[in-house]
Amino acid sequence: MKLNKLLEKIKQYRKKINCHLDIQKNIEVASKKRVDKAHKLFNQLERDQGTSIERRKDFYDLSRDLIRTKYKLQGYLLFLATWNFARFRYALRDLDLNSLTKLMKGIEKKLKKYKKNNFWEMEFTKKFKETTVEVFEKLDKIKGIEHTGSPKLMHLICPEVYVMWDQYIRNHYQFKIEKKTKNKGLKYYNFLIKMKKMFSETKSNTKLIDEYNYVFITRPHILRNNLNDLHNKLSKDLKAGKNDFPNIKKKLKRINKEIQLITKKS
Repeated sequence: MKLNKLLEKIKQYRKKINCHLDIQKNIEVASKKRVDKAHKLFNQLERDQGTSIERRKDFYDLSRDLIRTKYKLQGYLLFLATWNFARFRYALRDLDLNSLTKLMKGIEKKLKKYKKNNFWEMEFTKKFKETTVEVFEKLDKIKGIEHTGSPKLMHLICPEVYVMWDQYIRNHYQFKIEKKTKNKGLKYYNFLIKMKKMFSETKSNTKLIDEYNYVFITRPHILRNNLNDLHNKLSKDLKAGKNDFPNIKKKLKRINKEIQLITKKS
């Protein structure tokens, strides 16, 4: 009986997430209420002992502080290690720091003219498009950075210009990138244009845009993956005659808490 109840809860929670994501796909312009809610969740849930949406926030601030000093490379590496961990961890053994330092210096020079620009005030000129695509393509070729890490480093150099993304976010906005995908840099540039339209009413800065996308797109996907893992664990435990119901129930309670916070109407 306990097993059936847990399985039913998992089914209900997944259904709620799917419903949320379907609604999210139909949102063409983000409202101020939604942006404010995402910002609040992104910054406050990490302090809730029962729920943790984003524990890497402090590393963002620390990385940016390092970028402002002579320790730029350390800032880039810290950011990749905490905000692009899924890919970066596999590249550490082969990472050439001298080559990366040289590459980043060249990119900093390329992007220097845009460092003081603002996402909403600047014009997306042909030159800006060419530079963005070129820089993205260069970073994308580096193992451990690639197409998810590229905008993150570009954001560190020009924090008021470039919006970060991840696999869930780009797929959600229909900018899917695979190994054989061509014109990846152009996809990212078009993503920036999409963000201009999506946040045209709020004129949110690039960090707020990222927080919105993370809270309402990335996090629900992660929670759904967690639910799938729990479902698989339940099935395996059942076959093995194990009983880890109390622990699974505790995890489900925590997941449901996040789902409720994310999907609650503003």
